[in-house]
Amino acid sequence: MLSPHNFDLILLLTKFIMFIDSFKGRVIVLSKRLSAIFELIDNCYCLGDIGTDHGYIPVQAILTKKAQKAIATDLNIKPLNKAREYAIKKGVADKIEFRLGNGIEIIEKDECQNMVIAGMGGSLIKDILKDSINKIVNTKLILQPMKDIKELREWLYKNGFSIDYEVVIEDSNKFYIIIIANFKNAFINYSQKDIDIGTFYKYKFGDIEKEYLKYLYKINLNIMNNKKLNNIDYKEQENVIMYIKEVINI
Repeated sequence: MLSPHNFDLILLLTKFIMFIDSFKGRVIVLSKRLSAIFELIDNCYCLGDIGTDHGYIPVQAILTKKAQKAIATDLNIKPLNKAREYAIKKGVADKIEFRLGNGIEIIEKDECQNMVIAGMGGSLIKDILKDSINKIVNTKLILQPMKDIKELREWLYKNGFSIDYEVVIEDSNKFYIIIIANFKNAFINYSQKDIDIGTFYKYKFGDIEKEYLKYLYKINLNIMNNKKLNNIDYKEQENVIMYIKEVINI
């Protein structure tokens, strides 16, 4: 299993290999966000990509032999067809199943050892997981919410999922959080701080992590000041600011 401590080095090496391979027509150079998601996938028999969009992740997994087969799903036929066309272009369509449908409903129990759900809101990811918990009890989840991160964290903890670690990525002047989760079917010990700012700083705390916390601090400070002006309760933002100050000097 990939350790977050050597994540940056492996990510850099992977991007270099993909860059070389791109000249040979084998793979494309993924964005920094997608590269980070891809690197967190363990070698497995079957990879699931929920909401596959262009199909870059499952195609890359087959090309690099991270997965022997993949299942790409989408709720809409247009992106699914784009993903199929891309897989045909790269010569791996015979190893990827393209399924039209809602979330994990069209995946069988324990069919995928690794599953990516990325590029959508945390609330939607939560709903996708909630409807199919019994199918992913033995599946490593790589989750990348675009918003509602706190809502997703809280739901995971309350429903027996451990958040094994989180990764912060900066890509095109935007920050992204990637969550690695596994179902434990047990009480998970967590704090409000874990929900509000995450746990990434416990594993790796470099410049990107510090910049993300500064960014989070500014957002919550602005919201708190606006709420003060309008006589609205701002306790939530005040707590987030307090948690951030416990981690960095600001």
